[in-house]
Amino acid sequence: MFFCTIISILFILCSNPSNAIDRRIINGINAADGEYPYHVSLREPINVHLCSGSILSRQWILTTSFCILMTPEFVIVVGSNTINGSGDTYQVDSIQIHPLYDTNNLDYAAGLVNTTTPIVYSIKVQPIVLTPLVPIDGASVVISGYGSNVSDQDTFTNELKAFNTTVISQTECGAQLSQIGFNLGSTHICTSVAEGSSSCYFDYGSPVTDPKVMDPYDKGVFYRSNVSESIFSVIFEDTINVWKNEPSLQKYYEKTTDEITKKIYEVRNRDSKLNVLNHGDFWCNNLLFHYDADERLDDVLFVDFQGSVFASPFVDLHYFIATSTSQEVKEKHIYDILRYYYDTLVENVKLFKVETAIPNWNDFEKDFRDKAFIGFITMCIALPVIKAKNIKNASVDNLIGSDEDGSFRRNCFTNTLYLNEIKFLLQFYDSLGVFNN
Repeated sequence: MFFCTIISILFILCSNPSNAIDRRIINGINAADGEYPYHVSLREPINVHLCSGSILSRQWILTTSFCILMTPEFVIVVGSNTINGSGDTYQVDSIQIHPLYDTNNLDYAAGLVNTTTPIVYSIKVQPIVLTPLVPIDGASVVISGYGSNVSDQDTFTNELKAFNTTVISQTECGAQLSQIGFNLGSTHICTSVAEGSSSCYFDYGSPVTDPKVMDPYDKGVFYRSNVSESIFSVIFEDTINVWKNEPSLQKYYEKTTDEITKKIYEVRNRDSKLNVLNHGDFWCNNLLFHYDADERLDDVLFVDFQGSVFASPFVDLHYFIATSTSQEVKEKHIYDILRYYYDTLVENVKLFKVETAIPNWNDFEKDFRDKAFIGFITMCIALPVIKAKNIKNASVDNLIGSDEDGSFRRNCFTNTLYLNEIKFLLQFYDSLGVFNN
């Protein structure tokens, strides 16, 4: 999944009226192979580029209405970084023009193309990420498309280009465009560009994207903020104090250092080998189960994605094992869960033809051990709340000690179910070397 999002109807206007009739991205930077995997080329059957578009889903392409109306026949080419490159070609089944499309000022100039067969995703072919938000004035955006290295050539370059720019107000943009007799439409978004670089209004179908759209997936549950730091520190302190006062756990209290507690905020760090989109708060209460007429489980859905984070797959794996498996499963089947996950991961990477390096089983198992601190942190901070028995007065405030009698907080850290769980988990994480780092 690419970390950008379409934020306009793909009708890009120059801030410099003198360049407004140019139809190319000028002086952009050549895009790296696969850098914009959602970008597609709409071509005549004789392999002549007409305009650009973006992959919305497996059978839908977003482009501009005037692009798909100007030729009776065209194909969709994906996975190519050059204007005449040999990417995968898909035939067109149907097109849809926005019902409010205005041919006079090109307002509502959005067009959809439906392919006859589903697009096969890969590392170079991915759908764009959408957002319902309109960019504010001054927002940073990225434009990708085909263009020229100079402004006086009416030709496309062979390479896909891109450049960074900012959104300008409709008032400013409309005033400039009125000088050349163009009336700005209500659905148009204008960008201001540096001297010598531009994407003007005949750069048909090229997407404008927000490079920060994936920022929410950089946080996750263990995200550093003033609120989280106060909560985490209180819970962590209460947790290790339990070990201090429990004879069988005292050795773990003595092994716990400040360095371990600092690793709370490393949970969300991306891995150098493999990253996936984790649920982030992956425990049994965030799973929706469906049963058939015979009361047999036949489907499971994930819910509550507030803590999603793009990071190591072991974020969800360790979190789920620590919070949502029975003591028997923890003691006997942790590596069965790990193996099932690994086999499913490999199967789906092959199924969707994702060109990414998957570690072999031995390396994957080693990475699981190396990331054991994720499970350890989860055990310390999330498990006390999850295993609490009396939840009538459950709240964050009461957890950190605001209730008068302290019953909820005390229950979190002293109930038998919780104590039995951590006795095994502490031994398990110790065997994986958590206390050695």
